[in-house]
Amino acid sequence: MEAQTIAEEAERYGRCLSVLALLVMLLWSGGVRADPFLEVRSYNPFLQIYGRPEFFAGAVADPGTSRIATTLEAVNLTEIETRPGGSLELDGEIYQLEIAYERVLGQALEVGIRVPVIHHSGGWMDGLLTDWHDLLGVPDGKRDRQVPDSLRLYFDDGQGGRFLQEDGGTGLGDIRLSGRYRLTPSSAARALAIHGGLKVPTGKSEALRGSGAFDVSVGIGLSDPVTLRGLRTTLSANVGVLLLGDSDVLPELQRSSVVFGGLQASFRLTTGLSLIGGVQASGAYYDTDVRAIGDESIALILGGDYRSRNGWQVRFGIVEDGFSRSMPDFALHLDISRHLGRTGQAP
Repeated sequence: MEAQTIAEEAERYGRCLSVLALLVMLLWSGGVRADPFLEVRSYNPFLQIYGRPEFFAGAVADPGTSRIATTLEAVNLTEIETRPGGSLELDGEIYQLEIAYERVLGQALEVGIRVPVIHHSGGWMDGLLTDWHDLLGVPDGKRDRQVPDSLRLYFDDGQGGRFLQEDGGTGLGDIRLSGRYRLTPSSAARALAIHGGLKVPTGKSEALRGSGAFDVSVGIGLSDPVTLRGLRTTLSANVGVLLLGDSDVLPELQRSSVVFGGLQASFRLTTGLSLIGGVQASGAYYDTDVRAIGDESIALILGGDYRSRNGWQVRFGIVEDGFSRSMPDFALHLDISRHLGRTGQAP
């Protein structure tokens, strides 16, 4: 890469980081209890193999407590794009089942592990989504140009670089390790925490269940239940950077780093029930004119959070294309978790 191009990339990333960091710092003036937000992430199959963490905030749970969670996500893909710089087709469905465990060590350090199992298939939602779009009178993506309920994950850069997957299957994805350290006192009204992550290449890159490389992320998260307290709304925000290892998937196009950030707002309806909305964005992962994998991504988030008094939490969300070709048309998120106290009992 030429020196001028590197300088332009550095300047662009610097501007993005500055804006997102300013957003976080403007909201922060000072943990608080874990705030309700949706732990959504990238859902494009060529992007989700990298180690960008799920949405995180600034709160850290009480010392000695832990959390176990099961997450199920479903993504429907429909995209066809041909440009001078390459061609791409995404068709099919991706299901991911993930088991997570988090534990608070000492007074302010939280560590965690996430183990995903990923299933690729032709799926069954194409007809349902076509009928739904017809009912609403909105475009149906590229489904009329693709074989219903079939799997095809394809990219060709026009210069010999090519990836094709048409066989469904199930297997282990890349395991992710995380750590979060609270920077503010536990009594502070707002919470700020630094977050670090390491993605371990345990998934098969040839099956698009992993990248074949270690990725490292670092970021800062905010939990703010104060600014919009009068509206019964909690704000959560983060900003960070993902450092990519040398991937086995389209390595000639992969970038070395990606900036990410997001903002969510949770409106409390009752003591245990909240509505959640937000936006999440990241820089481009690949240097290509094919927008479906070369664009910056913007995701719109809408869902809800329910917490019982005995420690159970259920979160459900819909993630939609936010005017970005690199986001799939439709994704569903559901997680069920249990918060445990020092003795293994729900607090």
